[in-house]
Amino acid sequence: MAVTRRDLLRMGPVLIAAASVPVPIWADSGTDTLARLSRSSFEPCVNSSFETVDSRGSRSWFTLTSVVDATNLQSEANRSAWAVLPKRPAVAPPNLDCFLLTFYGPPGLTQDTYTLTHTSLGTFPLLLVPGETSSYVAVINRLVGRQLQA
Repeated sequence: MAVTRRDLLRMGPVLIAAASVPVPIWADSGTDTLARLSRSSFEPCVNSSFETVDSRGSRSWFTLTSVVDATNLQSEANRSAWAVLPKRPAVAPPNLDCFLLTFYGPPGLTQDTYTLTHTSLGTFPLLLVPGETSSYVAVINRLVGRQLQA
């Protein structure tokens, strides 16, 4: 079905009205366990075990080996190599919660979203990417303290 300019002009007021309604895109519905977990939630769990069940139903165990703060990985030292420095933004940068989780687990697993279960953190889905020799990495990167107004 092709949309002509005439159809688009007829739908214009409806499209404008729909676009003006604020929709909370990343609002927490209360069921996302990972949304409530921060870097400080994972730090006490270093060297503890996480259980996962893959899509075929087989169980695996991961051990959390490190939690790395990645919020300020762009250091001022890297700016010396730039040919032209970017202008300072007029607004403050967003408040970010960025961290890396490194796990040791069974070899040979593919990159996938696994449902992890921990005794104190609960159950949550996490995208794990294979690294070096039986290590897996998860990157958490999200905005903190911003709420859309409804």
